[in-house]
Amino acid sequence: QRRVHGRQAASVESPHIMVLIDDPQRTVVEPLFERGLRCVYDTELMCNGGRSKGYLVDHPSDVQQVATALTRLADPAVYRKKYGADAGADTPLVFAMGDGNHSFATAKFHWENLKKAAADPAAAFFR
Repeated sequence: QRRVHGRQAASVESPHIMVLIDDPQRTVVEPLFERGLRCVYDTELMCNGGRSKGYLVDHPSDVQQVATALTRLADPAVYRKKYGADAGADTPLVFAMGDGNHSFATAKFHWENLKKAAADPAAAFFR
């Protein structure tokens, strides 16, 4: 509850979530860099920490490109070839996601509350 309360007044929601994908051909994320996606936030970080930018991936073809690339990485034959016959090809691990300090669960809870409170749930993206 304390973590959610801290997010409610935040001007930028930035949970520290890491998604690790073994994608040496760079088929999942990198193609999006060429798409000219709409930047929805660009903010300077404190203590000379650089900048944080977020881009909206909402076009169906971009979403489909990501889904297709992840599906290819999950292909059992590809997975067996890459990691060996006994590497769990029946249930491949396509990506690992980790969050620090329950950040993802808190962010999801807060996001669901924002959508419930919004007259237009799609508008919650641009609060």
